[in-house]
This record gives sequence, C-alpha cells and structure tokens, in this order.
Amino acid sequence: MKKIIIIVSFYAIISGQKSYGQNIPTDAEHVQLLTAYFGIKDALVKGSTEEAATSAGDFIQHTKTLAEKTIPENEKNALINDANVIAGSKDITKQRSAF
Repeated sequence: MKKIIIIVSFYAIISGQKSYGQNIPTDAEHVQLLTAYFGIKDALVKGSTEEAATSAGDFIQHTKTLAEKTIPENEKNALINDANVIAGSKDITKQRSAF
C-alpha cells in the first residue's frame, strides 16, 4: 500500500506541473487515474469486492495510457500487476493485501 501511495503521490505532483513534452499526459489523465485509485481504496474500506475489481480495471486502463516519461515502465508494470490481483479476486483479504 505504501508503494501505491508513493507512486500516486508522484502522479499528483507531476499533474500539478506544466509540461510541454510531446507524450506527457494531460491533467485529465491524472485525474482519471487518481479517481480510479480512490475508487479502489473506498471499495476496499467498504468491503465491496465487486466495486474494488471494477475500479481496479479502470486503474489498469488508465495506467496503461500513461507515457513512459511520466512513470518508468517497471513501476507501471508493478502497478498493473497489483491491480490485476485486485481485479481478478473475489476475496477481500487478497484484494486488500495487493493494495
């Protein structure tokens, strides 16, 4: 969880900065990613495995669209792998552990 919080915080910092690069994501892309992240968090707090899985799917989708300049490929893959565990599980304990 600490790893995800640090990486999502990194995204939030980047989204606050103006960038003029060609493949830099827009603020809207960061907002969608953060919204999906908070959707996972809120669903896990409520104990809703279905909502967590749906939000994890959204998170995966938005993470895949981020440019490599925003986040290194290995970190992106780690986030996607953790979100895949959440999306593919119906066990709240496994989902919380992956988060």
